[in-house]
Amino acid sequence: CLHMYFIADPSAKNNLFLQLPKELVIKNGIINILTIQGKEVGSFNLNNNNQGYHEISINNLPQGVFILQLISNNYVGSKLFIKQ
Repeated sequence: CLHMYFIADPSAKNNLFLQLPKELVIKNGIINILTIQGKEVGSFNLNNNNQGYHEISINNLPQGVFILQLISNNYVGSKLFIKQ
């Protein structure tokens, strides 16, 4: 079972830090940020070439609850996060 792990200061306002398992090989992946209603408010290309660590800017988002969705050739997953 593969999981996404977040490493972030709970009070972080500008960036999300995402750590993916090393066994998850991603080629041409996409990270989408969705509102809780499902509206896309951000999209980023992703390749797992940073040893699983990625930094995503969220400074343009208002405060609230969002969904971080990862779609790749061999994996689809999502996590909720709160922008403070």
